[in-house]
Amino acid sequence: MPSEKQWRYLQKRVAGKSDSLFIWEDEPSTGIAERMAQGMANMGLLSVVIRPAANTSSKDWLGEQQANLKRLRDLAL
Repeated sequence: MPSEKQWRYLQKRVAGKSDSLFIWEDEPSTGIAERMAQGMANMGLLSVVIRPAANTSSKDWLGEQQANLKRLRDLAL
């Protein structure tokens, strides 16, 4: 879990920006996801999971990239 200082740093980085996107390498832990959800609307921050699948994956690499594109498209809607 990020410290309060790290949360404040994130808030400062995205303050006043309407196009901020937070990219996760995988699904975040429940605690972090809940904390992000609480503050995302206030920060104007969107988030999405983009799995690089560089080392291991239950899917093939191309399948993971297609799933990444789908999550990005769904976010844009």
